[in-house]
Amino acid sequence: MQKAPRENWNTKIGFVFAAVGSAVGLGNIWRFPYLTAEYGGAAFVLVYIVLLILIGMPVMTAEFILGRGSGKSPVQALIQPGENNWSGLGYLFVITGLGILSYYSVIAGWTLRYSFESLSGVLLAVDPGDHFDQITTGTTSLMYHIFFMLLTTGIVLGGVRKGIEQSVKVLIPLLIALIAGLGIWASFQIGAVDGYRYYLQPDFSELISNYALYLPGIGHFSISFLSLGLLAGAAGQTFFTLSLGMGAMITYASYLPRKDDLIEKTFYVSFADFGIAFLSGLMIFPIIFSFGLIDRVGESPLGALFIAIPEAFQQVTTPIISQGLSFIFFFALLLAALTSAVSLLEVVTSSLMDELKMNRRVAAVSGGLACLVVGIPAAFSLDWLGMADKIAGSFLLLVGGLALAIYVGWIMKEPTVELSRGLKLKMFVKPWRFLLRYLAPLALLAILSNFVLNFIQELF
Repeated sequence: MQKAPRENWNTKIGFVFAAVGSAVGLGNIWRFPYLTAEYGGAAFVLVYIVLLILIGMPVMTAEFILGRGSGKSPVQALIQPGENNWSGLGYLFVITGLGILSYYSVIAGWTLRYSFESLSGVLLAVDPGDHFDQITTGTTSLMYHIFFMLLTTGIVLGGVRKGIEQSVKVLIPLLIALIAGLGIWASFQIGAVDGYRYYLQPDFSELISNYALYLPGIGHFSISFLSLGLLAGAAGQTFFTLSLGMGAMITYASYLPRKDDLIEKTFYVSFADFGIAFLSGLMIFPIIFSFGLIDRVGESPLGALFIAIPEAFQQVTTPIISQGLSFIFFFALLLAALTSAVSLLEVVTSSLMDELKMNRRVAAVSGGLACLVVGIPAAFSLDWLGMADKIAGSFLLLVGGLALAIYVGWIMKEPTVELSRGLKLKMFVKPWRFLLRYLAPLALLAILSNFVLNFIQELF
């Protein structure tokens, strides 16, 4: 039997929208504004952009090289003829993607429920804190988890062109329009200026921290240096927000033609992702300040998202406007979650198709069912969900990203040959390789070490 040709994107913008959809998620809409406010406003944004260019973009380009060069899913992409077999890293990507989607789908189910309850008015008639505690676990949480996984699986069943590409061409512009629309409304609220000031006014003192040291023969002394907390926060956000280390960009790039400029694609996806995250801050902080909810900023991102925002909309005096604003916000969250979930399921589906020779229908259903089953404990326990996020959503991502940088930077034969195909500006090749070989691994190792130390401190 002749092997069916690999699917591909129908248009260039289709790939960009799909990759942006993978990168844009709940972390963009809340975590980026949260970190920006925490670490000096515009000063953090400046550091973030620098690290985006120096760390995030080189690793993303490496994933594109692997995917397009092999035309395979993550496991097969890491089996290069004549080289050491790094397929174990590919399996890690698949496990990471499945693990993240299993609990991410539970959270996305909350956004689906909040969207329905916004329309019906239920969400605006209850105490947001008590309601959040009631709906986050139990059989109803499981039901919405199942519903969201069915929705995600349905899109992936349609294939690359008719499923993923056609959906993101609608969902991404709609997401941007909804966030921009809410941002325009928020700009007319009384406290909007204070919100913009809190979000954007640079506080360069946050860039520097004092560190107490002790040296024998010298004694105690202190030095001022760049804040390690800020650097770790910016570097971590750079990495997590671009969907790196989970095989999604490898999988999506495997459907690209050889003539496309990979550096150009990296630039488009990275800065579109940053733009949506930045725009989200312009929406959220005017709302938070206008309704006196700034104390919520210091709370956990998910709690603030599902408690503070409903509290804000409850204060809008006209019920129909209150319901409409609440629906638009949570529906935007749902769209962001859905485009990310589709990319995660596609990693699993594509891998099953390549490894076990399944057709897309069987692979998508099998992958969706696996994610659904693995996510059941998260639907009944927030502690389980939190632990799954730490392991799959943080630790495994960092390990995978570090290993990927080492593999493409040091082990893979002539990755620059694949990068040069379709590349308009050849001068980017050497800087890219230098950053991938040296700066990216060091930064990822530092973030990973910081994560492990914090995790140990939490345990003991």
